[in-house]
Amino acid sequence: MIQTTKKMPKKISSESRSFSGIDYTLERKRITRLHIYVKPPEGEVLVTAPLRMPLCEIEGFIRDRADWIRKHAERFRNRPDQAKMSLEYKTGETLYFWGRPYELTVVESAGRKKGKLTIDPYPVFRVFDHDLEAYGTARHIDLKQAEAIKGTVILEMPLGSTFEQRESIVRKKYKEF
Repeated sequence: MIQTTKKMPKKISSESRSFSGIDYTLERKRITRLHIYVKPPEGEVLVTAPLRMPLCEIEGFIRDRADWIRKHAERFRNRPDQAKMSLEYKTGETLYFWGRPYELTVVESAGRKKGKLTIDPYPVFRVFDHDLEAYGTARHIDLKQAEAIKGTVILEMPLGSTFEQRESIVRKKYKEF
């Protein structure tokens, strides 16, 4: 005899709260550890906690990491919001990868069958103090040099490509990061 059990949903409850000047959403779940996320595009703070964890323990965790939370939330609030920009995917526009500006160059050729996107300099990342950060480029340029260089993005497309085709290639590259 096969016995089936009904699974409980992962997210049990969600509520908006504020502590130590930080507005956050608290989600209680069937998990074992407490997590803090600062989410794009506006730097919203999400805290996921085990079902039975006391609120005082959650608030202590937030208090201990308040500087980190504020720093990352501010980073989201201060960056140019590419989602609000109306892009046409034409030469001269600016695309952002990992918060850094890259100038777009579109090259159309009759012999090309599908699109290709090349980023130069290509960013390289490492985990430092529990943060993912850019520390250089694939061309072995250190981070300070990389920040001084405005990168380029070359979008090679078939002749007569449409906005949708160009956007699709760029979005695929975003998903790789």
